[in-house]
Amino acid sequence: MEAFTIWFTGLSGSGKSTLSRRTYLEIKRWGLKEELLDGDIICTNFSQEFGFTKRERDINVKRIGFLSWLLSKHGIVSVVAAIAPYEETHQINRKLIPNYIEMFYNCLLEVVGKRDPKGLYARAWRGEIPHFTGIPDPYEPPQNPEVTCCTDQECIEESFAKIIGYIEQKGLIPMQPLAGIDLVALEEERLLRERLRTLGFCHQGMGNTKPIKVLQLGSPTGLYGAERWILALIKHLDPTHIHTLVGVIKDDPTLKAPLLDEAHKRGFNTVAIEAFGRFNWKAITGLKETIRKYNIQILHTHGYKQDLVGLLATRGTPCRLLATPHGWSKEPDFKLWCYETLNRLVFLGADKVVPLSREIYDGLKRIPGLKKKLQLIENAVDLSELEQAQEIPSEVQKARREGVFILGYIGQLIHRKGVDILLQALALIPSQRFKAFIIGEGPLRKELEKLVKKLGVSQQVVFTGYRKDRLNFLRGFDIFILPSRLEGIPRCLMEAMGMGKPVIASDIEGCRSLIPKDGDQGLLFPINDPQALAERINHLMFHEKERQALGERARAFVAQKYSAQRMAKEYEALYQELLR
Repeated sequence: MEAFTIWFTGLSGSGKSTLSRRTYLEIKRWGLKEELLDGDIICTNFSQEFGFTKRERDINVKRIGFLSWLLSKHGIVSVVAAIAPYEETHQINRKLIPNYIEMFYNCLLEVVGKRDPKGLYARAWRGEIPHFTGIPDPYEPPQNPEVTCCTDQECIEESFAKIIGYIEQKGLIPMQPLAGIDLVALEEERLLRERLRTLGFCHQGMGNTKPIKVLQLGSPTGLYGAERWILALIKHLDPTHIHTLVGVIKDDPTLKAPLLDEAHKRGFNTVAIEAFGRFNWKAITGLKETIRKYNIQILHTHGYKQDLVGLLATRGTPCRLLATPHGWSKEPDFKLWCYETLNRLVFLGADKVVPLSREIYDGLKRIPGLKKKLQLIENAVDLSELEQAQEIPSEVQKARREGVFILGYIGQLIHRKGVDILLQALALIPSQRFKAFIIGEGPLRKELEKLVKKLGVSQQVVFTGYRKDRLNFLRGFDIFILPSRLEGIPRCLMEAMGMGKPVIASDIEGCRSLIPKDGDQGLLFPINDPQALAERINHLMFHEKERQALGERARAFVAQKYSAQRMAKEYEALYQELLR
């Protein structure tokens, strides 16, 4: 693995030393060569003669930067906790040190002043320490930190999850930790936990159990709502509490299993169980073998086939089965109805069933004997992933240069998504100065392309197929439209709202979870009504201020109620409960 440097910067008392030591211990657990460079210790040994002037601060930070570069040159990871108050030295370090990761600990001056563990702020306010950072000398926040933690607003577990999640996403740590920790690391961790308890961050029982091993079993066919839901969940689970394995059952040798590719890029172990054909007993035996090989304690399934195979594979093992239904069809054909009915019956054999919307929960609780196994944990979205999507694709940029209004849909091209209703609505819009991007794949694509030609909107509609950069497309939309006939809590709608896009959605229960009332933080239209949809699109095209207001309310609503961090905490607690 390549060496890297994590530099924790922020005001004195913001939590740099405490959290950098925890990060250092986590890296040690992964078997990497590492060194912890604490600013106070470096000053004591390298810069005893220095005070707090800008020149002295800059020299000290440059010395630490050179030491980090030297360690990196020899394959050693550096974990640095130093204030580094000036942006100029941030940039010098960024140019000097390979794989430089800046962690900004954003905390209000009045908050760190109240903490004041060393009494420095009190002395600075009395005028006893000239040039102290924050009083009166400035602290210049870094302009482009890789991770920002608001330590006066989030708990230490949230900040730690952000840090480790970023390192994993960049592939800078190996796929598996060491089997054990040496005695020195154990003693360091004990002292760290004692320090955290003293600061009020940890309860007494924390860290007394080994991480729970969870296998997330998803679909190999694409990277749609359920698969992205899995990625958002595992990213925000605390890796010191939960060890995650991501798996699929490949029933077709041509399937590429993009879920595994994405999980692997983010640093998670993955497994593909090959059982080719519609019904193959190897799916069950292969999954059972995987559970035993990796000592899986909880199998978390997503989808009717995964639920059924999971139920059969966990029989005769101590592994618990947890299923998350992501939604069903509104108007299924007979074959699909049989599958979905069987899926509901399979839930009776699970240890826990966790629907992601109130609508799905209310439907399942009517099944005799199932209510006691149900627990509602509502859907969520990874806001940090949305923020990273900034570069607008060239197709959208070209349309913008042409001065047309840009709207779009992201999702599968299947009946329950109602894309046909959207296309009919587009043909009814008086002004044809728009471009509609349909992002996604599905069995109805050819049929929908024929409908576009029939409706005479071929020049306005673009089918892009499946795109990994779907969020970059979303960034370029003026409005997002979801014309579905059935949804749980739709992830694509949540992402659009979380990005601050004005949205129009069908007036169904799943969408009303996000837009309780037409006009609240989005517009609703009656299901299967292209005329009503066309009227709302046409209205927003010519009311920019209303679009902006809707987008702002949407972003604030999703950030408050549907963050992936909240969802991950609830699942982590449920995993622990299942093993009691």
